[in-house]
Amino acid sequence: MIVHPIVTTPHPERWVALASALRATVRHHDDGTHLAEFAGGRLSVASGDAPGVEFGLEEVRGELPVKSGAVQVAPLLCTPQVEETAQMLAGQGLQRRLTSDSGDWADLAGDGLVGVHVGEDESTVMAFEATDVEALKEPLEQAGFRVALVDEAYGRTLRVERPDDPRQEAELWINETQTDFYGYRRHAES
Repeated sequence: MIVHPIVTTPHPERWVALASALRATVRHHDDGTHLAEFAGGRLSVASGDAPGVEFGLEEVRGELPVKSGAVQVAPLLCTPQVEETAQMLAGQGLQRRLTSDSGDWADLAGDGLVGVHVGEDESTVMAFEATDVEALKEPLEQAGFRVALVDEAYGRTLRVERPDDPRQEAELWINETQTDFYGYRRHAES
């Protein structure tokens, strides 16, 4: 399965600049939409008055194209039902990768990643993952984005100015691939 969220935005050019800075291959369509191909997953960008993110999976038909880069789409699904949501995604063909011992986090992999995090309400938050977030800092700054590198308990995160909202509290996160598994269970790759 290809992880393929759709971002609706009044600022599609800023999302395209973000995707390009993250080394995605971006195609522009006649209908005004944009498709960004990442090392893992896809991101569609569509014009709209109100910003929003819609989670999507796309069934693989034939061989996946050869991709370059080191960034994967990794939308975050917030839900009060983490385990049930993770089971549903696994039933659709994604493979479990990590589960927190506390049960408030799970992530699954396909072509792209999906994080499932405990939350009071159902929502989708756009995020990404990369093996080396520090290497993304300069290209993002050159594209005009404010960035901050932060050490979290589970690894480093690059917090990036959201293309739709430059306020600091509205940051988009690019998580570094987790290497410290204390408090997490790794699942076997299939």
